[in-house]
Amino acid sequence: MQLRAFVFAVLGLWATLGLAGCGGGESTTPAGTAAGLSAAGSATTTAQSPYRDASTQTVGVQGRATTANFVLDDGSRGSLTLHSTTSNASLNIHTGASAAFRSAESLRICPAPEPIVITNPFAFPITVTIDAFTLVLPCSVNGLLFGASAYQSNPVPPSLVSTKLGNATGSGNAIAFKPTVSQLTFPAKTTLTIAILAETSTAFTQLPAVPTAAVTLTSNAPQVPNSLALTASGVSGGTTFQSACYLPGDPAGPGLSGQPILGTPSFYCVLLPGQAGTSTAFGSNGKNGTVTFTLGPNAKPDASYVSLDGPAIFAPCAPAGSGQTCIVGPFSLPTYSKAIVGNVGGIAVCVPATENTDCNGAAGNPPAPAAPAVPAHGGFQLLFADDPTYDSANGFGGVTLSIAAASLPYCAIQTAADDENDAPPGYFDAPTPSNATPSQANFAGVGPDVEFDVVARKPTAFAPNTTLCTITLTENSGLKRSFTYSIAVQQPGKEQ
Repeated sequence: MQLRAFVFAVLGLWATLGLAGCGGGESTTPAGTAAGLSAAGSATTTAQSPYRDASTQTVGVQGRATTANFVLDDGSRGSLTLHSTTSNASLNIHTGASAAFRSAESLRICPAPEPIVITNPFAFPITVTIDAFTLVLPCSVNGLLFGASAYQSNPVPPSLVSTKLGNATGSGNAIAFKPTVSQLTFPAKTTLTIAILAETSTAFTQLPAVPTAAVTLTSNAPQVPNSLALTASGVSGGTTFQSACYLPGDPAGPGLSGQPILGTPSFYCVLLPGQAGTSTAFGSNGKNGTVTFTLGPNAKPDASYVSLDGPAIFAPCAPAGSGQTCIVGPFSLPTYSKAIVGNVGGIAVCVPATENTDCNGAAGNPPAPAAPAVPAHGGFQLLFADDPTYDSANGFGGVTLSIAAASLPYCAIQTAADDENDAPPGYFDAPTPSNATPSQANFAGVGPDVEFDVVARKPTAFAPNTTLCTITLTENSGLKRSFTYSIAVQQPGKEQ
């Protein structure tokens, strides 16, 4: 039985309200109905399309390269050359869009070309090869760089990847593409959109700004060590945005110079609105709106994060390993422009066996011996070592100490003024905050390596030989990690 396949290429009319009366009027016949497919001869297996057709041109591809020419309502002209491996394949080209679609894109102005939308209406996949396509716009695009990217737009998949087809430089009013990636497979009953927008670099790919789907920012970045996807609870403003991802030292990217960075950056993605002069808001569905970044399977074992332009918006990632999620609040483009993925070294805490020696080995030297216990009288040094970039000068820093209630009979934070100025080399002797209590103190701005003073207590004559002093140290910024440390308090006159 001979197969027939229909591939729909819908060039949506993205015009301003002022262009609403130009060209052919809007039809009330939805694409995919019997009227819309009468020339092709079938209407029983079509997928429902959100578009309405102003005019229809049917071209038989029949396994060979065929070029279809068309004119858009705004005066743009185009041609599309493609072929399919399926025999007797036909192509319907539609040059109109629904009123709702036109209204949503009413801010589009030249040189922002209209999209190409191709539908596979059948219950089996179809593979096509796009040989070339050309657009002639009603304005000059001479010397401008354009990129073309393809992605599934209906139904929107849970995980969306955009395929970069290629780049072209405008000549006069024309943009002529010879795709570097030309073969596309359409799953059954799906629609694919080819977005063509001006770019500042060939590294960019065009992405749809859609809610709930995980949109892969690293779609056009095989050189970065992991994937990064963005899922927004709501989206408003522009319907597309651009992403280009780079390694930190890649000279092709803008770099991270002058950007406050915590830990070691793994890679970063530059995010821009789809069209200059527009904005796109993510997580814009009310006060509880969120944006979730998801790292792929190659996440490093160290603690990971995603930040937007440094410490301004910072999202620790959890859990560790594959599929780490990093959640931030709403943000918009171009207010923020870089999503940075990084990793932070671990926290180390110890009590030195000999005062003013580094039992953490924070300076890279072998750590000095740590004390297994402290005597229940006087004070002792508590040494905290964080990632070297956890510094107030870098936009981070600050540590809060908390003593567990059960430990207060045996140890407490020193609340008296600390005027000893004693700490191992490389450590900061943290002054006691004025509002410190025996159980809690916020040491603002300190880091990365800090010495805290803790007092060991002798509660009663009936105390056990040893008791535990349990202290929790929490970062005030960045990942805001907590580290809980316990040390035995040896009662005087007792053997441990």
